[in-house]
Amino acid sequence: WYFTQFGNVLLAVNDASKVQAWTVGTSTAFADVAAAAPVAKYITTVRDFVVCANLDSGTNANKVQWSDINDETNWTSGAASQSDFQIISDGGNIQGITGGEFGLILLERGITRMTYIGSPYFFQFDNISRGIGCVTGGSVAQYGGITYFLSDDGFYSCDGRSITPIGKEKVDRYFYANMSSSGIDSMSAAVDPVRSLVMWNYANISGGRSMLIYNWKLGKWSAAST
Repeated sequence: WYFTQFGNVLLAVNDASKVQAWTVGTSTAFADVAAAAPVAKYITTVRDFVVCANLDSGTNANKVQWSDINDETNWTSGAASQSDFQIISDGGNIQGITGGEFGLILLERGITRMTYIGSPYFFQFDNISRGIGCVTGGSVAQYGGITYFLSDDGFYSCDGRSITPIGKEKVDRYFYANMSSSGIDSMSAAVDPVRSLVMWNYANISGGRSMLIYNWKLGKWSAAST
């Protein structure tokens, strides 16, 4: 499951059901947010829109769809709505998406930024990386407008304009020598904002699990077992 908050509504996707909604303080169970809502693997909030990515249980793995402005229940494109969709034709499947003032779409072999521009196209899509992409959605974490992720050659951060290799000559070779390639999709990432840490939990070649921990203020790494 992936989650996002939109006002007082918690929204969730699992790549099998329509977008699920829970209104904080009143709901007693999750329910479809709307009949026209998509089935999505990833979800985030970009400005005043709910944005879903990798749709229809993988059938449209390179498609992004967003709700009407300030309305998570309206997913129908048309003259009376700012809801619409975009197919990212270059970069492979979408592996994750992060939000905020702009959206960052992480594909297998590229990264695309989506920026709100208003009517009639609503969002502009700019390719900011061709070649550097994301290997698994579980590696994606975001804090303070910075997105962290794992590519096929190591760990990176992206501020929406430039991409920085944060693991090069530090942990990249160590990680790929010690992680279990068959367990890559079980990877997970989390942020500790108090201690300025991003943490990745992954399956190792010994049959257990390990962690890599990055301090973005110091630019230093540490390792742990779990």
